[in-house]
Amino acid sequence: MPNRQDAIVNRVLYPEAKKRIREHVENFFTALLFQAKLEAFNVKAETVLVAHVDEAYNKIISIRKRRTWVKQLCGIVGGALLGAFISMFANAYWAGNKPLMLVSTILGFLGILLIFISIS
Repeated sequence: MPNRQDAIVNRVLYPEAKKRIREHVENFFTALLFQAKLEAFNVKAETVLVAHVDEAYNKIISIRKRRTWVKQLCGIVGGALLGAFISMFANAYWAGNKPLMLVSTILGFLGILLIFISIS
């Protein structure tokens, strides 16, 4: 029975996929290198230490996690605002309440904006 890891490792990469992986690794390396040097600069160190690299790595990873959390929150709030718009606008329309229609429309556009932010 073949080893599962060997089967995974032996997968052939499409040339464009290999190129894209190399680009992502280079971009991450550049960001990590700059952030590590920035950490060393902030503490007035002459050389970049392992501690600076670890701190830089943690900052980069936490920023990515925070962006994901913020995007999820934007999607939830945006969906709630869009739902409120639909309900409020229908009620305001049938009651002939133009100021409430305006408020609900603003909430609807804000909801759509937050949903787009969460998607991008």
